[in-house]
Amino acid sequence: MELEKIYETIDKLNKRISKLEEYTINKEDYKNDIINTVKRVEDIEEYLTIRSRGYFRRFIGK
Repeated sequence: MELEKIYETIDKLNKRISKLEEYTINKEDYKNDIINTVKRVEDIEEYLTIRSRGYFRRFIGK
């Protein structure tokens, strides 16, 4: 009976470890996705800034 409880506890702990490992892997994936998204947003901001400068130059030139 006591040995059975020990095995149940070990099983529960193994499940928790698996969930933590999965969480850690997903956390890294999410972190990389966030970094890539921030880079894309910065690229878009830079593109829009460059485009708007050209627009204002044309507007002022008229």
